[in-house]
Amino acid sequence: MATAAPAGASATPPGCGNSSLAVTHTPLDGATGHDSFVLLYRNVGRGTCTLYGYPGLDAVNASGQVLAHARRTLHGFAGGAPAVSPVAVAPGGYASAVVEWTNFNTATGGACAFSRSVATTPANTSDTVHFPASVGVCNLQVHPTVAGTTRNVRSPPPSWPGSREPARRRPARGSTGVGRWPRSNWTAPSTPARSARFGS
Repeated sequence: MATAAPAGASATPPGCGNSSLAVTHTPLDGATGHDSFVLLYRNVGRGTCTLYGYPGLDAVNASGQVLAHARRTLHGFAGGAPAVSPVAVAPGGYASAVVEWTNFNTATGGACAFSRSVATTPANTSDTVHFPASVGVCNLQVHPTVAGTTRNVRSPPPSWPGSREPARRRPARGSTGVGRWPRSNWTAPSTPARSARFGS
C-alpha cells in the first residue's frame, strides 16, 4: 500500500482521495542498461489536494502474479527527490513519481525477468490501477511523489553520496512495453491518454 501523510501533518489542503486523481504514465526512457518511466497524477477534482510519500508499485506477470515489489528509494540513476515532502496539486495540475530498474542483474551480469504489466497505488490513496508495461525486476525502484511532471532531480547533487556527472542519455534498444520519447521534448497532455480514474 502507498505511504500516508505523517501524523500531525497539516489538514490544509486535504489529502487527494481515490476520486481525485487520473493516473497516467510517460513512455519508457532508457540509457546505459537502465530504463524508467514517470507515473503522472492529475488532479481531476474541484479543489487543491495533497499527495505525500511513495506510490506503491508491483511488477506483474502474464498470470497476474507479482514478480517484484518496487523498493522505495529517494533517488537513483533516472531521477528522484532530495527528501519526501508534501505536494499540493491544484485542480488540473500534476504530481509525479519516477519508476526505474536495470535491464541486467548487476551482481551476476545475467538476465532479468520482465513484467507483462504493473499495478500501482498513488501515495495516501487505497485504489490500485493496472496498465501494460514491460518492467524489469532487477533493482526495481520507485521514488517519492514530487510536484509537476518532470523527474525533479535527474542526477544526485554533488552533496549526495555516490553522485557523478550523468551519462549522455540514449534510447535503449530491444525493449518493449510503454514506448519511449526524448524527455526534454515531452509536455503533459491536456487530456491524458491511458488514464484510469479512480471510482468515487
